[in-house]
Amino acid sequence: MNSPESYIPAPRTYKDVPLVPAVDPEDLKRVWNVKPPWTAHSHEEACSPGANVGAVVSRRHMIDTLVTFKMLGPWTHDEQLDDAVFRVAATFPLHEQQFADYMIPGDELHPFDPNAFMQRLVEETGIAHAWDPVPTKIDEDGRMYVMFTIPQDGAASDPVRDARHSTRELLWMIWTRFAGVKDLGTHPDICGKMFADFLVANMDIVERVVQAFREGPGAPGKELLREIEERASRGIWE
Repeated sequence: MNSPESYIPAPRTYKDVPLVPAVDPEDLKRVWNVKPPWTAHSHEEACSPGANVGAVVSRRHMIDTLVTFKMLGPWTHDEQLDDAVFRVAATFPLHEQQFADYMIPGDELHPFDPNAFMQRLVEETGIAHAWDPVPTKIDEDGRMYVMFTIPQDGAASDPVRDARHSTRELLWMIWTRFAGVKDLGTHPDICGKMFADFLVANMDIVERVVQAFREGPGAPGKELLREIEERASRGIWE
Protein backbone atom coordinates (compact mmCIF):
# COMPACT_ATOMS: atom_id res chain seq x y z
CA MET A 1 0.00 0.00 0.00
CA ASN A 2 1.39 3.37 -0.98
CA SER A 3 2.10 5.92 1.73
CA PRO A 4 0.06 9.16 1.72
CA GLU A 5 3.06 11.03 0.26
CA SER A 6 4.36 8.38 -2.15
CA TYR A 7 4.21 11.00 -4.91
CA ILE A 8 7.15 12.88 -3.38
CA PRO A 9 10.26 12.55 -5.57
CA ALA A 10 13.60 11.36 -4.26
CA PRO A 11 15.43 13.95 -2.16
CA ARG A 12 18.30 15.91 -3.63
CA THR A 13 21.64 14.93 -2.16
CA TYR A 14 25.23 15.73 -3.01
CA LYS A 15 26.23 12.08 -3.37
CA ASP A 16 26.65 12.29 -7.14
CA VAL A 17 27.66 15.95 -7.35
CA PRO A 18 31.35 16.57 -8.17
CA LEU A 19 33.69 17.62 -5.41
CA VAL A 20 35.30 21.06 -5.40
CA PRO A 21 39.08 20.66 -5.84
CA ALA A 22 41.40 21.21 -2.89
CA VAL A 23 43.20 24.57 -2.80
CA ASP A 24 46.23 26.19 -1.20
CA PRO A 25 45.36 27.32 2.35
CA GLU A 26 47.30 30.55 1.78
CA ASP A 27 45.16 31.41 -1.25
CA LEU A 28 42.06 30.74 0.82
CA LYS A 29 43.33 32.92 3.65
CA ARG A 30 44.13 35.82 1.31
CA VAL A 31 40.72 35.62 -0.36
CA TRP A 32 39.03 35.49 3.05
CA ASN A 33 40.82 38.68 4.04
CA VAL A 34 39.82 40.63 0.91
CA LYS A 35 37.64 43.47 2.17
CA PRO A 36 34.79 45.18 0.31
CA PRO A 37 34.18 46.96 -1.91
CA TRP A 38 35.10 44.07 -4.18
CA THR A 39 35.90 44.41 -7.86
CA ALA A 40 35.44 41.88 -10.65
CA HIS A 41 39.05 40.75 -10.11
CA SER A 42 39.46 41.10 -6.32
CA HIS A 43 39.56 37.39 -5.60
CA GLU A 44 41.68 36.54 -8.61
CA GLU A 45 44.26 39.14 -7.61
CA ALA A 46 44.41 37.71 -4.09
CA CYS A 47 45.29 34.23 -5.36
CA SER A 48 48.65 32.91 -6.45
CA PRO A 49 49.29 32.45 -10.21
CA GLY A 50 47.50 29.42 -11.62
CA ALA A 51 45.16 29.01 -8.64
CA ASN A 52 41.65 27.67 -9.20
CA VAL A 53 39.89 30.87 -8.18
CA GLY A 54 36.41 29.36 -8.38
CA ALA A 55 37.40 26.57 -5.99
CA VAL A 56 38.97 29.04 -3.58
CA VAL A 57 35.83 31.19 -3.57
CA SER A 58 33.60 28.14 -3.04
CA ARG A 59 35.69 27.14 -0.04
CA ARG A 60 35.55 30.69 1.28
CA HIS A 61 31.73 30.36 1.20
CA MET A 62 32.09 27.20 3.29
CA ILE A 63 33.85 29.25 5.96
CA ASP A 64 31.13 31.91 5.63
CA THR A 65 28.56 29.25 6.53
CA LEU A 66 30.45 28.25 9.66
CA VAL A 67 30.84 31.89 10.71
CA THR A 68 27.12 32.49 10.16
CA PHE A 69 26.34 29.58 12.50
CA LYS A 70 28.87 31.00 15.02
CA MET A 71 30.76 27.73 15.18
CA LEU A 72 34.34 29.03 14.99
CA GLY A 73 34.58 30.91 18.29
CA PRO A 74 37.65 29.09 19.73
CA TRP A 75 39.54 29.69 16.48
CA THR A 76 38.68 33.39 16.16
CA HIS A 77 40.90 36.05 17.73
CA ASP A 78 40.45 39.79 17.20
CA GLU A 79 38.10 38.98 14.29
CA GLN A 80 40.86 36.93 12.64
CA LEU A 81 40.60 33.20 11.98
CA ASP A 82 43.35 30.81 13.01
CA ASP A 83 45.37 29.24 10.20
CA ALA A 84 43.94 25.85 11.20
CA VAL A 85 40.55 26.90 9.84
CA PHE A 86 42.04 27.57 6.41
CA ARG A 87 44.05 24.35 6.45
CA VAL A 88 40.94 22.25 7.08
CA ALA A 89 38.73 24.26 4.71
CA ALA A 90 41.31 23.95 1.91
CA THR A 91 40.83 20.17 1.62
CA PHE A 92 37.60 19.28 3.44
CA PRO A 93 35.07 17.43 1.20
CA LEU A 94 32.92 20.08 -0.46
CA HIS A 95 30.52 19.43 -3.31
CA GLU A 96 29.63 21.87 -6.03
CA GLN A 97 26.64 23.94 -5.01
CA GLN A 98 23.21 22.88 -6.26
CA PHE A 99 20.53 25.53 -6.31
CA ALA A 100 17.20 24.13 -5.14
CA ASP A 101 14.45 26.73 -5.07
CA TYR A 102 11.86 24.33 -3.60
CA MET A 103 13.09 21.87 -1.00
CA ILE A 104 11.35 18.82 0.42
CA PRO A 105 12.07 16.29 3.20
CA GLY A 106 15.50 14.72 2.84
CA ASP A 107 16.99 17.49 0.68
CA GLU A 108 20.47 18.42 1.84
CA LEU A 109 20.83 22.00 3.02
CA HIS A 110 24.56 22.44 2.51
CA PRO A 111 27.17 21.16 0.01
CA PHE A 112 29.27 19.94 2.97
CA ASP A 113 28.70 18.65 6.49
CA PRO A 114 29.29 21.52 8.96
CA ASN A 115 29.29 19.15 11.94
CA ALA A 116 31.90 16.86 10.39
CA PHE A 117 33.99 19.93 9.55
CA MET A 118 33.95 20.99 13.19
CA GLN A 119 34.90 17.51 14.34
CA ARG A 120 37.86 17.54 11.95
CA LEU A 121 38.93 20.97 13.24
CA VAL A 122 38.73 19.80 16.86
CA GLU A 123 40.78 16.70 16.06
CA GLU A 124 43.47 18.60 14.18
CA THR A 125 43.90 21.39 16.74
CA GLY A 126 43.23 19.52 19.97
CA ILE A 127 40.94 22.36 21.09
CA ALA A 128 37.85 21.07 22.87
CA HIS A 129 34.66 22.63 21.62
CA ALA A 130 30.96 21.83 21.95
CA TRP A 131 28.48 23.27 19.47
CA ASP A 132 24.81 22.95 18.73
CA PRO A 133 24.60 20.50 15.81
CA VAL A 134 23.59 22.16 12.57
CA PRO A 135 20.66 20.57 10.68
CA THR A 136 21.91 19.15 7.41
CA LYS A 137 18.62 18.10 5.80
CA ILE A 138 15.03 19.28 5.53
CA ASP A 139 13.11 17.43 8.24
CA GLU A 140 10.38 14.88 7.61
CA ASP A 141 7.53 17.38 7.76
CA GLY A 142 9.37 20.35 6.32
CA ARG A 143 9.24 22.41 3.16
CA MET A 144 11.44 25.35 2.17
CA TYR A 145 11.34 27.66 -0.81
CA VAL A 146 13.12 30.82 -1.84
CA MET A 147 11.30 33.52 -3.79
CA PHE A 148 12.70 36.63 -5.42
CA THR A 149 10.81 39.85 -5.87
CA ILE A 150 12.06 42.33 -8.44
CA PRO A 151 10.70 45.80 -7.66
CA GLN A 152 9.34 47.79 -10.57
CA ASP A 153 10.70 51.32 -10.73
CA GLY A 154 7.96 53.83 -10.09
CA ALA A 155 5.27 51.17 -9.66
CA ALA A 156 3.01 51.54 -6.65
CA SER A 157 2.62 48.58 -4.34
CA ASP A 158 -0.27 46.36 -5.39
CA PRO A 159 -1.02 43.47 -2.98
CA VAL A 160 -3.19 41.63 -5.52
CA ARG A 161 -0.56 41.84 -8.26
CA ASP A 162 2.21 40.82 -5.85
CA ALA A 163 0.19 37.84 -4.64
CA ARG A 164 -0.40 36.69 -8.22
CA HIS A 165 3.30 36.98 -9.06
CA SER A 166 4.24 35.02 -5.94
CA THR A 167 1.65 32.38 -6.80
CA ARG A 168 2.99 31.93 -10.31
CA GLU A 169 6.56 31.63 -9.03
CA LEU A 170 5.71 29.12 -6.32
CA LEU A 171 3.55 26.95 -8.58
CA TRP A 172 6.30 26.92 -11.20
CA MET A 173 8.84 25.75 -8.60
CA ILE A 174 6.62 22.91 -7.46
CA TRP A 175 5.41 21.91 -10.92
CA THR A 176 8.89 21.70 -12.45
CA ARG A 177 10.04 19.41 -9.65
CA PHE A 178 7.00 17.19 -9.17
CA ALA A 179 5.76 16.84 -12.75
CA GLY A 180 9.01 15.20 -13.82
CA VAL A 181 9.59 17.69 -16.62
CA LYS A 182 12.97 17.31 -18.30
CA ASP A 183 15.07 19.65 -20.45
CA LEU A 184 13.40 22.86 -19.32
CA GLY A 185 16.06 24.93 -21.06
CA THR A 186 15.99 22.87 -24.27
CA HIS A 187 12.24 23.16 -24.90
CA PRO A 188 11.04 26.23 -22.97
CA ASP A 189 8.06 26.81 -25.28
CA ILE A 190 6.68 23.30 -24.75
CA CYS A 191 7.30 23.48 -21.00
CA GLY A 192 5.58 26.86 -20.85
CA LYS A 193 2.49 25.48 -22.57
CA MET A 194 2.40 22.45 -20.28
CA PHE A 195 2.65 24.68 -17.21
CA ALA A 196 -0.13 26.91 -18.55
CA ASP A 197 -2.32 23.83 -19.03
CA PHE A 198 -1.59 22.80 -15.44
CA LEU A 199 -2.68 26.21 -14.17
CA VAL A 200 -5.88 26.19 -16.22
CA ALA A 201 -6.74 22.70 -14.99
CA ASN A 202 -6.17 23.76 -11.38
CA MET A 203 -7.64 27.24 -11.12
CA ASP A 204 -9.08 26.44 -7.71
CA ILE A 205 -5.55 25.88 -6.42
CA VAL A 206 -4.34 29.09 -8.08
CA GLU A 207 -7.07 31.09 -6.35
CA ARG A 208 -6.36 29.53 -2.96
CA VAL A 209 -2.63 30.25 -3.21
CA VAL A 210 -3.28 33.86 -4.26
CA GLN A 211 -5.56 34.27 -1.26
CA ALA A 212 -2.97 32.69 1.04
CA PHE A 213 -0.29 35.14 -0.10
CA ARG A 214 -2.69 38.06 0.36
CA GLU A 215 -3.35 36.99 3.95
CA GLY A 216 0.22 37.54 5.03
CA PRO A 217 3.72 36.11 5.48
CA GLY A 218 4.31 32.42 5.96
CA ALA A 219 1.55 31.39 3.57
CA PRO A 220 0.61 29.05 2.02
CA GLY A 221 0.67 26.37 4.69
CA LYS A 222 2.07 22.86 4.48
CA GLU A 223 -1.26 21.20 3.73
CA LEU A 224 -1.82 23.40 0.69
CA LEU A 225 1.77 22.83 -0.46
CA ARG A 226 1.26 19.07 -0.24
CA GLU A 227 -1.92 19.33 -2.29
CA ILE A 228 -0.11 21.31 -4.99
CA GLU A 229 2.70 18.74 -5.05
CA GLU A 230 0.26 15.86 -5.43
CA ARG A 231 -1.64 17.53 -8.24
CA ALA A 232 1.58 18.39 -10.05
CA SER A 233 2.70 14.78 -9.81
CA ARG A 234 -0.53 13.49 -11.44
CA GLY A 235 -0.15 15.30 -14.72
CA ILE A 236 -1.93 18.34 -16.14
CA TRP A 237 -5.42 17.03 -16.92
CA GLU A 238 -6.49 15.16 -13.80
